[in-house]
Amino acid sequence: MKSIIRNFVAKMVAGRSDDGIMITLSDPRKVDFQAAMLEDLLMRNGIDPNAITSEAQLKMILSRISSMENQ
Repeated sequence: MKSIIRNFVAKMVAGRSDDGIMITLSDPRKVDFQAAMLEDLLMRNGIDPNAITSEAQLKMILSRISSMENQ
């Protein structure tokens, strides 16, 4: 699901302020761009972005890709 990837990227990019409140993005195009980059990374590693059903599954896939790159 592309919305799962986009929401995941939005959370990563938004960050948090000192009091723990999420900061809103000033440029949503940045989220769209980084979501497209993440989808490209998934496809280059043989994973269909539309097959991802949850954020937990996405995190697991990204950790596997990261560990493969480190080896």
